[in-house]
Amino acid sequence: MLEEVDPPLEGGTDEMKRIAIAFVMTLLVVFVCGANYLHGSKVKLLEKLYFSESSELPILPWAFCTTDDGLVIIPDFDAGDIKLYEQNENSLDWFQTIGKRDTGDNEFQHPAYCFYNATNKKFGFIDLQLRTIYLFSRTEKYSFQSDLVIPCPRGAYDIQLDGDLLYIAGYEEDDSGNKYSFYTVDLNNGVVNSFPKSFLFAAQDLYQIDKSLGFEEEFSNKFISAIGNHAFFGLHGGEVYLVWEGDLTGHRLALGQGIQKKTHKFGKLTNDYTKPFASPELIDAYYYYPNDSKKLEKAQQKMSLVRDVFTSNNKVHVVYEGPITRQTNSTTFRLQTYSFSGEFEGEVVIPGQPGKMMHFDKDKNILYSLARDSSDKEWCLIKYQIDESQ
Repeated sequence: MLEEVDPPLEGGTDEMKRIAIAFVMTLLVVFVCGANYLHGSKVKLLEKLYFSESSELPILPWAFCTTDDGLVIIPDFDAGDIKLYEQNENSLDWFQTIGKRDTGDNEFQHPAYCFYNATNKKFGFIDLQLRTIYLFSRTEKYSFQSDLVIPCPRGAYDIQLDGDLLYIAGYEEDDSGNKYSFYTVDLNNGVVNSFPKSFLFAAQDLYQIDKSLGFEEEFSNKFISAIGNHAFFGLHGGEVYLVWEGDLTGHRLALGQGIQKKTHKFGKLTNDYTKPFASPELIDAYYYYPNDSKKLEKAQQKMSLVRDVFTSNNKVHVVYEGPITRQTNSTTFRLQTYSFSGEFEGEVVIPGQPGKMMHFDKDKNILYSLARDSSDKEWCLIKYQIDESQ
């Protein structure tokens, strides 16, 4: 039996249409007006520069940096030297190599993560095999002279200089055996092979390790070891924005005279972010096939990993990669924008197939990426303009 339904009131249909249209228009207004906020900073691809045919090419770089007048400095992990290039209209032109692989003065083994400080005119990098940080003073445009050599016995993943303080994201212990993942070295008050350190952030807090358990047991567990323990950070106004590659939850450290005062968490897990997990495939690739980089990369592509953190004069930015998409069969890099108080302002895709190695020019708001081209055969430098206007 059909249920009897009262007929619509006169004019009811037109009224319902008007209500429906008004509702849809309201949604559109909210969406459009909120789009800039939700999308955060805009990223515009400016150009791709390839190494000129006459250039000495990098073999296997792990990081790079740029100077305020456009030089590109690339520590070559495999070659054991530092290669310097000039940006010209259509290419990158090699003009100098610092050092070589050997054991003498100004000779290196595996140079990796680096920085350039325009204010101090200092260039620095860490040699991961020698566990040493080397600092150079830039005396002229094409002249870099060795300055300081700083022991870094447990290595580092990100290093930056601010004044006389060298900030290091890397594992270290204090005299009591407490473990840290972030600390500073005072370059102004040191003596040979010994510089005062301030320990700022515990390793247990960065990796979210249960402090009731033994650190060594937890630190070597499958999750942290297989995913990786690299951390990236940005500096601004006496604060540090520190993020572990395996967790988009970041830590905002308020510092006073180089000493930690207060910590705030920030970070937004969007629908495009796939939190890393210790899958059997990832663990097998890490533990049982350590020399098979393709196998490890394939396992990592199923999750998202943080690739960089940098601060402009106005915002904090976090870059993460992945996971791989079926449509393109490649991973996507996304840029998140936060206010300095840690409020999420949006996320956008970085165009142009960037690479994992990135460097930000704070004065020009230009993001650089050193990447392989689409054929995966040739290195290129990709330049992006970061537009923070809302």
